[in-house]
Amino acid sequence: MEYRILGNTGVEVSTLCLGTMTFGGPADEKESTKMFNLSRDAGINFFDCANVYENGRSEEILGKLIADSREQLIITSKAYFPTSDDVNDRGGTRKHIMTAVNDSLKRYNEAKIISKNYPHDPRAQLLLAESMYYNLDMNWIEQIHVYATSRSKWLEDNGLDKINMEFVDSKVVAGSLGNFSTLEALISANLLGIKSQKNIYLLLPKNFKPRNKTLFKYFMPYINVLEDNEITSSLRKFKSLLTLPIGFCLPLLKKSVLLDWLHNLVHQERIKQNNHKPLLKLSNDDYEKGKSILKKAGLPNDAWYITIHVREPGYRGETKNNTTEKFRNSNPLNYIESIEAVTNAGGGVFRMGDSSMTKLPKMPNGIDYAHSSIKSDFMDIFLAATCKFCIGTSSGYWVIPRYFSVPVILTNTPKTGEYFFLSKKDFFLPRLLFNEKTKKYIKFDEFMAPPISMGACDNDYLKRGIQWKENQSEELKKVTEEMLERVAKTNNLKEDSNIQKKFKKVSENSIYKKTGFSLQGFASIGKHFAERYSDLI
Repeated sequence: MEYRILGNTGVEVSTLCLGTMTFGGPADEKESTKMFNLSRDAGINFFDCANVYENGRSEEILGKLIADSREQLIITSKAYFPTSDDVNDRGGTRKHIMTAVNDSLKRYNEAKIISKNYPHDPRAQLLLAESMYYNLDMNWIEQIHVYATSRSKWLEDNGLDKINMEFVDSKVVAGSLGNFSTLEALISANLLGIKSQKNIYLLLPKNFKPRNKTLFKYFMPYINVLEDNEITSSLRKFKSLLTLPIGFCLPLLKKSVLLDWLHNLVHQERIKQNNHKPLLKLSNDDYEKGKSILKKAGLPNDAWYITIHVREPGYRGETKNNTTEKFRNSNPLNYIESIEAVTNAGGGVFRMGDSSMTKLPKMPNGIDYAHSSIKSDFMDIFLAATCKFCIGTSSGYWVIPRYFSVPVILTNTPKTGEYFFLSKKDFFLPRLLFNEKTKKYIKFDEFMAPPISMGACDNDYLKRGIQWKENQSEELKKVTEEMLERVAKTNNLKEDSNIQKKFKKVSENSIYKKTGFSLQGFASIGKHFAERYSDLI
């Protein structure tokens, strides 16, 4: 039998692959076993299946047949077509794919194999961890640690643990602007000495286009760019295992952590070292260029302003009737009073976004930048870097001002792990969650803990009978006024008040209870909001 390298995985597969669509159908289990054994005798190590073949029966039979030789075999499967009447049990969404992977693993009897029989198969461990994560299974914490151990062991066994490189996939800078935060966390951790010092290499495919060229330019001094075609054939074999997964920053102190863990540890270390320098800083040329554009747009040289970004359904081609992420979207009109609070204080407001967003009513000193002639990739970054503060929602834009040490008010987020991205400069205003069964709002310690805090789509909340409630106009206005006081250094807020301490304690004891890391809450919860909902803290 001839064998070939499968893509850039480094894995050798037989040139013949046995399709198993008939297993459990035209071919009963006895006949399927005969076909499988003949294939193995011929040297075939490559088998193809799919979750819809005989309603999963094909995978179940194949799972039994591979049990004694799993380590030597390469199994492919597929997910797209409907597997039930559920509207989300189909398609190419991340949720459906991760759910399908987990279900397929069960049919292959693979979960048990991965966990116990093959502890040094790191990619398999990660696959299982991600499937657990996106299905809100609490075992994901343990499984991530298993992956970290497996990966460390694999690198050591193959003599790769001494390589002074960490590889990052291009997806971190080619998708959402928020994906840059992975790169930020890795770079900041390296600069502060949190993790072992390694050079960061960004793996770029041919014809690569970053999500924002200007932002990418500012990250370039911290990374090494490696074109895929420049990777040697020997390195290509190991690339998949050496490349850090997007949602996991590894290795950190020989453990595996999620992105928000690492951001929080970065904040802790900054305080210890008294190092609050921004990661990125505008060049003089870019500063003058941005100011010139604003002057032509009629903004005085001494004008100050804030930015605001409210996620709406237009993001990623969604519509109001076609989205699984309503829980992340908000009504921009609820922010009108916040905008007025800034303009009444003498500042300007740039509403960020793109042309798919709802047009805002005309307001003095309110600039609907999303629909303006000055909108560009460059100005997206310039305004984020030079504003007094940013009001954001659970979307990619709010992370950008943080690169330049600009304060942030994070509002309307149900993804409460994002709280641990925030520093002492920032405010936090979570979205409230309402339990339809009890007819009560869910307390903070519960909705800041898995599985609720890890919701990846609307159904993760709805299937638990949970509705989300947007921050109200008054709440948004009050926290904006609190930030105005803070940046004006006339802040009379009692930041160490009992209610703030209590909230930070609640946050530390919830989502990260099982991590083994020492986490701290830094950002203040809005004072007005905290007092209004003190019974939930």
